[in-house]
Amino acid sequence: MNNPIKPLTASPVPGPSTEFLEFSSEDVRKFIENEDNKNTSRKTLSDVQKFQRFLQTKGEQKEIQNIEADILDEYIANYILSVRKPDGQEYEPSTIRNIISSLDRKLKRHKYPFKIIADNTNAFQLTRDALTAKQKSLKRLGKGKKPMKASPITDDEINILYEKGILGSGNAQALLNTTWLTTVSCLDCGEQRKTMI
Repeated sequence: MNNPIKPLTASPVPGPSTEFLEFSSEDVRKFIENEDNKNTSRKTLSDVQKFQRFLQTKGEQKEIQNIEADILDEYIANYILSVRKPDGQEYEPSTIRNIISSLDRKLKRHKYPFKIIADNTNAFQLTRDALTAKQKSLKRLGKGKKPMKASPITDDEINILYEKGILGSGNAQALLNTTWLTTVSCLDCGEQRKTMI
């Protein structure tokens, strides 16, 4: 599926200078598509296809960019509450947000007049409210808490590292290790303070 990047073909703007090249709208569109992150494009396509399947269960046959904003808002809000992994489990809160971002990208490509997430209008307000409520609900269920996060190092473990010379000021590597551990510990404290506020 790797497409080699094709060089842009353009013609010089008529006139005495070749400082500027002329590109058609099609050339610009193809250039943008070639520069898109392939993983993002694949994820967007997958998320949009899943949403289209959801729409079909609701009897809606239109592509998402052809649905009026107020109707699409209701569909997306309902989708946020109902979407599950193939095994029936809930998604992580950030995954739900990423799915909505994929739908937003699809709409943007088709010059849809509203954004789902970052819009200062009332369009898609139900969707934004449903997303916020769903993320809160998932967090209460223990989702989004990064269960794979490493457990903090204990004082006893730090003392062992000093005793073995891995931490300390005895050599350059030990000093570097000590500086790193101190920095990471300070950054972690800052993150904990942010979550407490």
